[in-house]
Amino acid sequence: MNSMIRLLDVREFNRITTAEIAREAEVTEGLIYKYFRDKKDLLYQVLMELFRQVIDKIESETAAVSGAHEKLKTFIRASVASYADSRVFSRIILLEVRNSQSFFASNAYGLVRQYSGMLARILQEGMDAGEFAPDIEIRALREIIFGAIEHACLSCIIFNREIEVDRVAGQLCRVLFGGITHRDQEKQQRSTT
Repeated sequence: MNSMIRLLDVREFNRITTAEIAREAEVTEGLIYKYFRDKKDLLYQVLMELFRQVIDKIESETAAVSGAHEKLKTFIRASVASYADSRVFSRIILLEVRNSQSFFASNAYGLVRQYSGMLARILQEGMDAGEFAPDIEIRALREIIFGAIEHACLSCIIFNREIEVDRVAGQLCRVLFGGITHRDQEKQQRSTT
């Protein structure tokens, strides 16, 4: 798995062969197949290991703050930081597995559901506490937040640019919490209705 991570750090998954992985790991190619069904299974195992680290970090950071608002800000910042800190994780989750039907049946996808559940719980907590509007569907809001995080990071991942974590997370939170309507315009709209 470590050999696969090192290779993924410099090359695309489809350009890596099992022979290269075996050479990098200093084992026979047959040994890879003893532990993994195929190269894609190895990729999913690597993703699971990296995703567990991401989830542990986000759980730890969100547990250290109180209030759904702060938890959501922390969740967003920690998610952006995860993409910035591990390019291998970022490329696997954003570029390599999204178009693979087998991914959605894999154990690795179970971690996506766990990550998604963390966000859903924060949103529900905020609605229950009156911090967030109670009439927004959690599923839709969750998809909007994940889509925004991923899209904000994607071009940096594709073009191997730095992700400015605080700026990206700050902008996402500003739009999510404050919307895009200028405050003066909002007051004017309220007075005319």
